[in-house]
Amino acid sequence: VMENMFNLLDTHDTVRMLRRLDDNVNRLKIAYTIMFLSAGAPNIYYGSEIGLTGDHDPDNRRCFIWDEKEWNHELRNYIKRLIELRRNHETFADYDYHFMDPNNISFYKRKNDELILVLLNDEPHDYKLKINPLATGEYLDLVKERTISIHEEITLYPYEILLLKKLY
Repeated sequence: VMENMFNLLDTHDTVRMLRRLDDNVNRLKIAYTIMFLSAGAPNIYYGSEIGLTGDHDPDNRRCFIWDEKEWNHELRNYIKRLIELRRNHETFADYDYHFMDPNNISFYKRKNDELILVLLNDEPHDYKLKINPLATGEYLDLVKERTISIHEEITLYPYEILLLKKLY
């Protein structure tokens, strides 16, 4: 069943997710990260990829903004990167999550010989996350395309997102 889910954050029947998150684009990026790392088919309601916001109906049905100067290009590019990563990493669409801390939404996913570490901080303050010794090591940051070493603890900055692929 999970592989066939229709995943979305907002629709014409709901308040836009950006507004539900107090128009905090960083939190919206975290929500999209979780959606694109979930089993099923991710779907984006028109305009959400460029930062269109809105309250209850009819405000959530605003016209698409065609003037690209008004778009949130950072958000759009991040979502495009998530689409690319999901297409290239089978692990993204897998339904098996392993949460790392009861007070944080970080998790890892493993499929075949690929381990993806998803470190998220959905808070306005730093968060110290303990890492299982089995998950320490060298990782490729899939968004910033750099190598990063993960030890027994990492400090996640406010609204930080790290999508890491274990290097063996």
